[in-house]
Amino acid sequence: MKIFEEWIDSFGRTWSIHHRSLCKGKYCPFHNPSNHPLKNAPINIRSDKMYLVERICEHGIGHDDPDSVAYLHSIGEKWAGVHGCDGCCEVSHMSENEKERYWCPNCGYIIDDGKCNCEEGGQSALKVPCNYQ
Repeated sequence: MKIFEEWIDSFGRTWSIHHRSLCKGKYCPFHNPSNHPLKNAPINIRSDKMYLVERICEHGIGHDDPDSVAYLHSIGEKWAGVHGCDGCCEVSHMSENEKERYWCPNCGYIIDDGKCNCEEGGQSALKVPCNYQ
């Protein structure tokens, strides 16, 4: 079984990333991105931040990819997700149809299965905290 594969980021840099078979069934910024406002934005990998994946918005701002953040949180790196922000990663940039399908108005988290478990005390792992005011 292959462990790594070659991947070229949006800026033409070549990276060695995990093989697709290692993330099957899980959200992944490379192979299976979740439905978030910047899912189609260019990708930048931050080697200075534990290889965090950023999505670059139309204004040139790097927003932490929520799937990358979820992975880093799962290994104890709770700092991931806090970033300088211009608001492009917020739900307000989703179409009304996308909001209806993928956003929980109760807790404000982006969800992917059409329902949220916030009423049972849980919440989606796909909200990225930011410094946008």
